[in-house]
Amino acid sequence: MDNATETANPVVIDLVDSRGDIKSVHYDVQSNIMKWSSGGLLSLDRVGRKYQKTQQPWEHQRQFTITPSSPGHKHGPFQLVKIQLGLKCNFQCGYCAQQDGRDHSSSSMVPVRKNANRENVAGFVAGLRSWLNPAQEIRFELWGGEPFVYWSDFKPLAESLLDIYPQARVGTVTNGSLINKQIADWILTHDRVDVTISHDGPGRHRTDDVLNNHYVHELFHRLLESRRSLRFNCVLTSDNLSIVDIRHYLARRLSTSYINIVLLTEGLATPANQNVVAPSLADLSIVFEELIAGKSLFAFGEEIQDFFSMLQTSKPAVCIGHKCGLDRPDAVVVNLNTQNIVTCQNTLPVGRHLLGHVSDLPGPVLNTVWHWRSRDNCIKCPVLAFCRGGCLYLENDEFSKACLFQFYYRLPFLCAAVFFITGLIPIRLVSWMGDIDLSSMTQSCRENLEKGN
Repeated sequence: MDNATETANPVVIDLVDSRGDIKSVHYDVQSNIMKWSSGGLLSLDRVGRKYQKTQQPWEHQRQFTITPSSPGHKHGPFQLVKIQLGLKCNFQCGYCAQQDGRDHSSSSMVPVRKNANRENVAGFVAGLRSWLNPAQEIRFELWGGEPFVYWSDFKPLAESLLDIYPQARVGTVTNGSLINKQIADWILTHDRVDVTISHDGPGRHRTDDVLNNHYVHELFHRLLESRRSLRFNCVLTSDNLSIVDIRHYLARRLSTSYINIVLLTEGLATPANQNVVAPSLADLSIVFEELIAGKSLFAFGEEIQDFFSMLQTSKPAVCIGHKCGLDRPDAVVVNLNTQNIVTCQNTLPVGRHLLGHVSDLPGPVLNTVWHWRSRDNCIKCPVLAFCRGGCLYLENDEFSKACLFQFYYRLPFLCAAVFFITGLIPIRLVSWMGDIDLSSMTQSCRENLEKGN
C-alpha cells in the first residue's frame, strides 16, 4: 500500500490571517497529508510535533471493508463484551437510538423488576467460560434501556463477572433516576465498576432532572473522596451545543468544582425522529470557539491529538477504525436472556440483527453493517478522521440524514485542528459537499484575531 499517493481532488481549505490575507491548504483525505497550495507540508511546530515515519507498516492496521455481502466475523479473543439486559426504560428521550425497539404501549414509567430471571443469569454465566478466557483483560458493559430497571438481573450478573474475571472491569450507562441507597452502596463497594450517568445539563430532553436525586449527589461525592469518578455523558443538540456550559451546570448542581466533573459526549444527536433538528454553521460557532480557546479540550482533546498524529505519520485513511468498533472481531454484543449475538446494544435479537448464538463462537457472521470504507460519502469526506463513519448499521435515508448531521457537526473539529496548526482562521471549505462558506461559524474568532485578542 502506497501511503504517499495523493487523491486527484484534495479538499481545499481557505484560511485568513489577522491582516485579511488569504492562504489555502490542500488536504488529501486518503493519505492524511496537508500542504499549502503553494507547495510544502504544513509545519507541525505549533502543535509540538515533527513529521515521522512509523516503524510498523500501515498494512497491519488496514481496515476490512465489511458489508452485508462481504461480512465480518465474531471470533475473539474478546476485549469488549456488551451485555444487553433489555430495552425497557423509565424515560422517553426524543433522540434515543433505541426507540424503534421499544414497546411504547405502556406508561413511560417502567417499574423496577422485583424478581431476577435467575435461570437466564445463571445460564449466561455458566456458558461464559466456553468462549471467554478468565485470564483475559476484558471490559464488560451492561446495557439497557435503563440498566437499573433490571437491577435484580444486573447485580448477580455483575458480581459473577467480577468474580470469574479478576482482571475485568464492568461499566454501565444509566439515566441515574433509579439510583437508591442499595444501588449506591453496591457501586461504592465494587471498585472495578464504572458508572456513567446520561445528562445533558441545561438542555435536558426529559421532564425530571435526576440531579434532584440525593443519592446521586451522595454517590458522586463519596466516589470523589475515594479517588473514583461518577462520570457523565451528554448528547448535544442544536439548542444545547456548549459542552462547557453542560459541565458547569453539572458542577453547580453537584456543589463542586467543574474540574471534578468527568464529562463525555456521544456528540450530536442522530436524527432518530422528526424532533431532532440539524444545527446551522452559526449554531456550531460555539463548538469552534470552545475548541480553539481550549475550553472543551477536556472532552475533545484526544480527538484533536489523534488527528495531529494522523498528519504527523501520514496515516492512510484505510487504517482508520470505525467509530464504535463493533465491526471488530474482538468486540461482541450478547443478549442476556437468549444468549444471542446482535449487531449493537441498540438492536434486539430478532430479524436481521440476530447474528447467531454464543454456542456458534467462533464464527457468527456480521452481515448487517457497512464499514465506512464501503460508503462513497465517507471515502472522500474531509471530516472522516473525526466522524469515523458514524453508525454502522444505518442505511438509505436514515444514513444519509445522519451523515449530513455528522458532517456539519464535525466541521468545527477539522477547522479547530487547522487553526492550531497554522494560527489562521478557516473561512471556506471545498469538498465533495460543495463550496461551503465557513464565515458564520468562524467570524467571531476571526474578529478576535484581527483585534489581537
